[in-house]
Amino acid sequence: AVVWKELLLLWRDRAGIMILFVMPAVLVLVITLVQENVLKVMGESTTKVLFVDLDADFLGKAVAKNLGELGNVELVRTVQGRAVDQEIMTRALKDGDFQFGVLIPAGSSASLKKRIRARAEEALADKTAGVRPEDRPGLELVVAFDPAVRGGFRSAVVNSLNRAMLVIEMDEKMRVFAELIPGRISQAIQEVLGPYLSVNAQAKMPTVDFEWIKERQIGVREELAFRSKYAKIPSSVQQNVPAWALFGMFFIVVPMAGALIRERQDGTMARLLTMPVSRFTLLSGKVISYLVVALAQFGLV
Repeated sequence: AVVWKELLLLWRDRAGIMILFVMPAVLVLVITLVQENVLKVMGESTTKVLFVDLDADFLGKAVAKNLGELGNVELVRTVQGRAVDQEIMTRALKDGDFQFGVLIPAGSSASLKKRIRARAEEALADKTAGVRPEDRPGLELVVAFDPAVRGGFRSAVVNSLNRAMLVIEMDEKMRVFAELIPGRISQAIQEVLGPYLSVNAQAKMPTVDFEWIKERQIGVREELAFRSKYAKIPSSVQQNVPAWALFGMFFIVVPMAGALIRERQDGTMARLLTMPVSRFTLLSGKVISYLVVALAQFGLV
């Protein structure tokens, strides 16, 4: 009877019910949205990246593959049904719709191949002839960031792109050297031996294979310094719902205080104390009723 009486009092307190059930839900929603934006800025959640590939060659494919390996990056090539270009990328970043964008200039792959071959030929040239490498400005990819992006995430993206560029450069350099070195060795031997070099010896000239350079001989393994490992990092919702649901239970003091004040003003408590009922029974009724409300509140949130 005491439990039913407390539940009826709470049911009549509509403002108290809203505080118990509506306010925690609003808190969870607001805090989750705020933390989700923070995680996006810090790169902890999936980030959409504008990708503009004006080159349409191996360089763009390699960069896209490397960014995809980050795990929390989603490449966006179209916006509202239109292919992303430099103008659309700049406008979208200014409006805050995306965190950052990557632009690969047209002709980058062909220019990279040409520059590497020219540099390799200069490196293998006769130094006594006075041939010196020409100073050429380096090729550059454009990475545009939203000003709100944190430095740590920005550095991670730039480092990832630099690593991709280094791998692409090394592959192309090794390929060019594999083509040029056997010919230069054969030419040098022929100049030294002259007529003494047989045709069969030239045909048996060994080739250079640099494919083994791509094979990794050592790697890095990440481990958490805890016995219990998370298979997946909790999302912003999973982090906030339990904490704010428990915090919302503290709002139960508002309807509880209102019920106690009404009982004192109406004389209900005084009449209950005159009845042959122990104080423990009255207290237990209040505790059980509000415990049921707290469990219902936690379950709904």
